[in-house]
Amino acid sequence: MNEEWKAVPGYEGLYDVSSMGLVRSLDRFVNSNKGSRRHRGRILTPNFNHKYARVSLCKDGIVTYKNIHNLVAMAFLDYDPASGLVVDHLDSCKSNNCVSNLEIVSQRENIRRSSIKGEMSKLTDEQVKEVKKLYKTGKYTLVDLAKRYCVSRITIWRYINNWFYRNSITTHGKIR
Repeated sequence: MNEEWKAVPGYEGLYDVSSMGLVRSLDRFVNSNKGSRRHRGRILTPNFNHKYARVSLCKDGIVTYKNIHNLVAMAFLDYDPASGLVVDHLDSCKSNNCVSNLEIVSQRENIRRSSIKGEMSKLTDEQVKEVKKLYKTGKYTLVDLAKRYCVSRITIWRYINNWFYRNSITTHGKIR
């Protein structure tokens, strides 16, 4: 699949989003107290501190945080966030924001799919053991492990700190 870039709706001339789930700022001139200066465009680094990958966008001095999958869907799938519909990740990996992995569905359908895919429990028992083992080596951060297992950083933190909530193997909310 060839990567295609389109303007981020509402941020035309400032930011583009790609069909592969990347977001970039565009070259532009920025006025500051020292006068006008050229701001070179670059690929934005997503923030994975929440459930989904997101970026901060600035327009008229106001910074807003946007989920990348919503930006991709708005640009390539004509998604309107005010419609009441949501964007579903077909492969359940919240960091895979390629347009081919996204579909606009109702909230009810999204929940139905999540339960069918087993997304209510994030990792298997074996994966939890592996996460703990990898984290103890000191070679992996919470963010590294979250990306590797397609879950949020806080989910990895909960597993490592025994704040685990699956009923099948828990005792008083903690994994054995």
